[in-house]
Order: sequence, then C-alpha cells, then structure tokens
Amino acid sequence: MNVPLQWRKIHRRFTMVMDMKLAHISDESKENLAEKFAALSNPARLRILEILAEHPESIVADLVSRLPLSQATVSQHLSVLQKAGLVFHVPNGVRRCCWIDLDALATFSQQVVGWSYALATRTAKTCSERDPSCTN
Repeated sequence: MNVPLQWRKIHRRFTMVMDMKLAHISDESKENLAEKFAALSNPARLRILEILAEHPESIVADLVSRLPLSQATVSQHLSVLQKAGLVFHVPNGVRRCCWIDLDALATFSQQVVGWSYALATRTAKTCSERDPSCTN
C-alpha cells in the first residue's frame, strides 16, 4: 500500500510522542499549552476539529451545515482555534478554506506528553522518597 507522504510525516511526528523523554518546558511553552487547552475546552471547538479532520478544506458554511450553531458562532470558535494556532485559513477565491495545523497539533501533543511525563516522574520520585510503598 502506497501511503501518502503527508500521512507518513504525521505518523512520524506522532510516533515521536511515544519516545518522549523528560524535558524541561519553558514558561513560554506553558503559556502556549494553556492557550491550546483553553481553546480545546469547548465541545463545539473539539467537534470543529473533528469535522476538519474528516473534511479538510472546509469553509465556514460547510462547518455550519454540520453543526447546530449559527455562522457567527462557528466563526467565533474558528477564531479561537486560529488564535491558539490549531487551525489556519487558506484563501480560495472569495472563500477561505480551513485546515488543521498538523505541525502545531503534533508539537502540542509532544508538549502535553512531555509535561505529563515530567509531572509523573517528579511525583513518583517525591512519593518514593517519602514512602517507598506509595508508588505501588
């Protein structure tokens, strides 16, 4: 089976998440993580990302037709996702096609896994120093 280059790149980026090692996350990266978490905290925005994954190059009207939301509300949600760097728009004549920023999504995933791993490692170390039986 011939897998398109874009899919191989995605697979490679997300496979890297599984190989994450303990890394320091800068304050700027923490701010970036918080902004993305805030953007993802709304179920409508999660659904918009799912629709864009299923239907790349969607325009706002396409999204509105698949959601129980007004055009203004969908546009507002897209604006939040764009500000967080999770989606971008590409002009196509008078329309603007919406895309998920795959590099940003992969970076976000790596940061979340790295941050989670750092917390878990730190917690386990602190716990075992205080009470060796707490990590069981």
